[in-house]
Amino acid sequence: MGEAIPRYEQALADRQRVRGADQPDTLISRNNLAAAYESAGRLAEAIQLLELALADRERVLSAGHPMSGPSAPTRPPPDLAASANSDRLRPAAVLQPRSATGATVLR
Repeated sequence: MGEAIPRYEQALADRQRVRGADQPDTLISRNNLAAAYESAGRLAEAIQLLELALADRERVLSAGHPMSGPSAPTRPPPDLAASANSDRLRPAAVLQPRSATGATVLR
C-alpha cells in the first residue's frame, strides 16, 4: 500500500486541479485515497477524508443521485469506527473494495 498512496494523492490533486473539487470523479478520488489510508492504518487521515467526502457528496449531489442518500455506500466497519477517537465524528460512508487492487471506490 505504501507505493499506492502517493499515486492516490497525485490522482486527487490532479482531479482537483483539472476538474474542480466538486466534480464527482474528484469525490471518488478523495474516497479512494481515504480507503488507501485506512488500509495502511492511517485512520485519522482516512476518517478526515471520509468526513470531507461525505459532506461534499451531500452538498453537491441531489438526493436521488446514486452516490448519495440511501443508495450511498455502507457505513464503516465496526473496527474502523471503534479505532477512531471517541470525540471525533465517525465517517458515514466506507466504500466497497475493488477486487483486483484492494482499493475502494464508489459505485
